Amino acid sequence: MRLRKLAALSSSWTGMRTPWRRWPSTTTAASWPLAAWTVGLDDGLGGCQEPSRRHPQVWTPATLPRRVQDILAPRSTLHTGVVKVWDTETGACLQTLDGPGDAVEWVAWHPRGDVVLAGTADFSAWMWEGRRGAWMATFSGHTAPVAAGAFTPDGRAVVTAGGEGDASLRVWDPRSGACTASVSGHPFHAAGVTCLALSPDGASALTGSEDGAAKVVSLGTGRVGATLVTDPARPGHEDQGERAGVEAVAWVPALPGAAASAALDGALVFWDLATATPRAICQHPAGITRLAVHPSEPLVFTACMDGAVRAWDARSGRCNACFRGHEAPVQDLAVSPDGKLVLAGAEDGAARVFSLEEGIARMVAEQGQRPEP
Repeated sequence: MRLRKLAALSSSWTGMRTPWRRWPSTTTAASWPLAAWTVGLDDGLGGCQEPSRRHPQVWTPATLPRRVQDILAPRSTLHTGVVKVWDTETGACLQTLDGPGDAVEWVAWHPRGDVVLAGTADFSAWMWEGRRGAWMATFSGHTAPVAAGAFTPDGRAVVTAGGEGDASLRVWDPRSGACTASVSGHPFHAAGVTCLALSPDGASALTGSEDGAAKVVSLGTGRVGATLVTDPARPGHEDQGERAGVEAVAWVPALPGAAASAALDGALVFWDLATATPRAICQHPAGITRLAVHPSEPLVFTACMDGAVRAWDARSGRCNACFRGHEAPVQDLAVSPDGKLVLAGAEDGAARVFSLEEGIARMVAEQGQRPEP
């Protein structure tokens, strides 16, 4: 079974407020008010403005690139799911986007407009005009909860992936709501898709699955170009019997032809896509729940069930830094667009911000001893 994330943070951050203080995206809880987090660069940790209490659980948010003061987050009840758009300056709810008949799994903003996309447990994806709250389209065709999805970088297509019981990748026309391509069956995944990442040029999708494999798929042809799997009998895993599910995948823009995958057995794998072979396998002491990639350097960050966030050099596979402070498994993380901060959220209800500003050059260039992973 895929580990269901109890907490998730935004994939992008808001702009500068002062030369020394920055307002990142905020987090929302299932039953508590919205919280705005202020990042202090002096100690690398963030403090909560209001309310001061910790969230019991943090749900998935995403920011709107064109209007940095707005975010969106799913807020689900037992039988229904809605998406709320919030103003982080005032804490006011700007819009409530409803329609799905079950829980919201993830949300995303259109890269160039005020359009919201959400995947739901009712086997569909929904799209709204975020400013007015008007429904635009419903993408139906999956036979299981829509576990992952995104707009392509140019915003001209929607890509979704079906979870357990579906195991398909679908491409949609956001104007008509029609499915323009579908990938399923051999040689695609044999079990539900858990995660996906689109290449920077939007030509390919990288998917991870409960079957323990990652796949590279051409969105233009639907062809599976590479299957990325590790040997389940590698040292330390001889008794596992089967591959652990892939929980996160990512492209590494600073290293063309490289990608990363992470699994619940604690393995972070850097892949050479040309040969579909591992460049390095980096073992963690516990399962990995999320990956984040530095925007300009060959650094990949991992969120781990042992409560730590680690920075890895994608060239060598070495651990360059280990950030601690959480008292429970880290369930999500994000890197600021300027690459100076890492935001992590955990099951302890806390979000922590770690500063990379002083150490980024050392992490990229240093060839000496690295911290223990």
